[in-house]
Amino acid sequence: MTAISVLSFTMEPLEFPWGTDLKIVPLIDERDLVDWVAEYERWHDFHMPGAYAGLWPKHEEKDSTVEYLMWNMKQGVPCERRLLGCNCSVPDCWPLLATISLTDGSVIWDQFRQPFRPEQDYSAFGPFVFKQDQYVNAVRELLVKISTIDPFTPNPDFGKMIPPESGEE
Repeated sequence: MTAISVLSFTMEPLEFPWGTDLKIVPLIDERDLVDWVAEYERWHDFHMPGAYAGLWPKHEEKDSTVEYLMWNMKQGVPCERRLLGCNCSVPDCWPLLATISLTDGSVIWDQFRQPFRPEQDYSAFGPFVFKQDQYVNAVRELLVKISTIDPFTPNPDFGKMIPPESGEE
């Protein structure tokens, strides 16, 4: 049986010669997802181990970062998402992808892959399982953090993406 993990997020500035950008990094059991992946990739002697940063809010053009993480939990349809972007500030340059699914009150991150190195086997990495209510609360807390940053403003329809808390309708 897979252990239940706790999800949270940190937002950090990332300095580049041309300026500063913001990254959002998932923390699993208080450990940076970049660290988890880097350790796994080094252990397996993968190309460019740990060459990731976080999510880049300004690059999530279709949806806000929060909606991106929630996909649409009301539908419960598994979907593949980029959980980490490249540390060069171009998210799709070197992404870490995973499937996010909702099953029996749990949110699961699994089926990790690096699309530019399909020969790299991540089948032993994860899965990471979160209680649905804890996952939703972590994403809600991220929304609050994001909303304090200018010029990025989350989509005002975000609330429609999150299922109601127990007892709400």
